[in-house]
Amino acid sequence: METLTFDKKNNSTNDLNELIIPEEFVRDLHYSSEKHLMIMIRVMGKDSSMVRDYFKDAEGEIFSIESTPGFGMDEISNEFIIRSLYMDEGPSLSVDINQEPAMVRILMDLEVIND
Repeated sequence: METLTFDKKNNSTNDLNELIIPEEFVRDLHYSSEKHLMIMIRVMGKDSSMVRDYFKDAEGEIFSIESTPGFGMDEISNEFIIRSLYMDEGPSLSVDINQEPAMVRILMDLEVIND
């Protein structure tokens, strides 16, 4: 996969503007049509709450997204609007009884707004 950099374009608060998602957290990345990009990320550990807060209530927001070139995909560098976002939290599935690391999964459907 690829490392992704998200930059909020209409951030009117003092929240974090830029977020970098390392490639090991990017689970799926593909264009479902010419203008729609699907991204699935899964972040485990202490950074999961920061990622959750960054994308909380992000539907309809505009982001600039850039990627490093990866296997089978060209570099992404464009502005997108999040059309739909699904987020869930919880521990990962594990055979260990007392281990419950924090985790967040996010699935986004983004539409290109600037070619």
